[in-house]
Amino acid sequence: MLNLRWTDDTRTAVVYEEDGRSVVNQGELLRKALAGKISVGKPAKPEPDRASMTLTMPQLLIGLKDRGWITEAEGDAWAAATALPASALAVVATLPADAQYAARMRLLRMSKAERTSDLVQALAAAEGVSDTELDAFFAEFATA
Repeated sequence: MLNLRWTDDTRTAVVYEEDGRSVVNQGELLRKALAGKISVGKPAKPEPDRASMTLTMPQLLIGLKDRGWITEAEGDAWAAATALPASALAVVATLPADAQYAARMRLLRMSKAERTSDLVQALAAAEGVSDTELDAFFAEFATA
């Protein structure tokens, strides 16, 4: 199957094989078009490299407070490692009892937030944050 995609930059059509290789042989293109083996769609956007997305603790806290997901007082207490925000404690409480202490300590003492961390994903899900929104959050506050 071939895929026809419109490029955003030049507004021209490019045809790709399923493995992502560009097709330039017009005879082959015509043969496959006549056989009904071409699909038309928008260009695929590359997935972000989530494994490389990290925030320092200050960047995370600034972002969380900016978005209204924690209060300033909760951010100060978390930064001082004296308490976690209520929303984080609610997520920790959903874990098995024998995993809750470790989760609280990991949150209290973390030096960076990794986008792919199970705890980060659980906290985002509890706030109703989509993957796309979480990606944007990490991208925006990586420079805070």
